[in-house]
Amino acid sequence: MIVRHAESPCPSCAQTLDGVGSHAGHLPRVTDYSFCIHCGTVLVFTSVSPVAYRVATPDEVQAFRASVAGRRVLEDYQALRRIESMKSVFIDREGSA
Repeated sequence: MIVRHAESPCPSCAQTLDGVGSHAGHLPRVTDYSFCIHCGTVLVFTSVSPVAYRVATPDEVQAFRASVAGRRVLEDYQALRRIESMKSVFIDREGSA
């Protein structure tokens, strides 16, 4: 499930975030984990209205990675990055042909 929210900057890379995915099927809550689709930084919700994040501590990152939902999210992110990488290789090949 994807939930759109008002634009909010990533506290790590400052890129705009405007939505959050949930494998659990619920709206985000304060202290829920998320991650930046642009830089991959694990984030923690500090507010949901308006949306605000902070960078997760090293212990929180470990907890996120150890959780079932965290593993799914990271697998999805890695797959997306592989697809983006393949698209750029294909575009480079097509552009140089």
